[in-house]
Amino acid sequence: MTFSQRKNIQPTEVPVQIDSMDRGLRNGLWSAISLAFLEPVSFYYTNNCSHAIVLRRLWHNYFKMPLDECPTSWPKLVAFIRERFFQFKWYEVYDFIECLIYSFDEKDENIVRGMTEFMNSVMERDNCGYRIVDGKVADLIDEHTIDSIENAANQNRFAGAATHITTSVRFLYDREDPDYRNSIKESISAVESACRDFTGDPKATLGKSIKKIEEIGYLHPVLKEALSKLYGYTSDESGIRHALIDHSAATKDVAVFMLSVCSAYINYLIAKSASRR
Repeated sequence: MTFSQRKNIQPTEVPVQIDSMDRGLRNGLWSAISLAFLEPVSFYYTNNCSHAIVLRRLWHNYFKMPLDECPTSWPKLVAFIRERFFQFKWYEVYDFIECLIYSFDEKDENIVRGMTEFMNSVMERDNCGYRIVDGKVADLIDEHTIDSIENAANQNRFAGAATHITTSVRFLYDREDPDYRNSIKESISAVESACRDFTGDPKATLGKSIKKIEEIGYLHPVLKEALSKLYGYTSDESGIRHALIDHSAATKDVAVFMLSVCSAYINYLIAKSASRR
């Protein structure tokens, strides 16, 4: 976290690729297509092999080109598709991937599975907001959730909470060395900090703070119970904040969930805080 982000001079942004695609992500997706589908057939290509049929379907259904103009040379056909792939707009890449997967026959499910797993690993590595599920590119995190996280990170009402959320984002989306365990810890610490600020008791535990918030009418008992259980999940002797916890228990999915939920709760407290004035 930079000095300007700590001081809220430079807003914290969630570095998830949902309406863009950087070079690393595009390169990785092409590598998945190339290694899992294109390269294995390069030495035994014939016009009637299943790989050729898939590419002719792409030629017809995606590129909408006359079939009699489809190159019969495998290198030329691959070169054409590669050139177009790197010219696509970011969303056209995903259109192409869906059409490619749809073009396979059922007997090619092993190829599709391997290619999909490869592409999903690239998407996770490069903090892409999508995953391929059942042949479709599906949302992993939506814009509303990202807006919620960024609002919690950049607000001034609960400064300590903002710092914790910003740190959680940094741990979670560090491409070189993501730290999901510490991201989860920072997310729940953000809620603790916000609750203390809301109640005006800097030494209160989270349990004491949320009880007080409930008593003054700003927290429904069901929400209180849910928040208490979430805190318990992270704090008991088998929880994520315990010193001996196995790092393998902290996955990216859990870290994203915790960051999203904790950010939403902080924004809820911000709204309630404004109504108290």
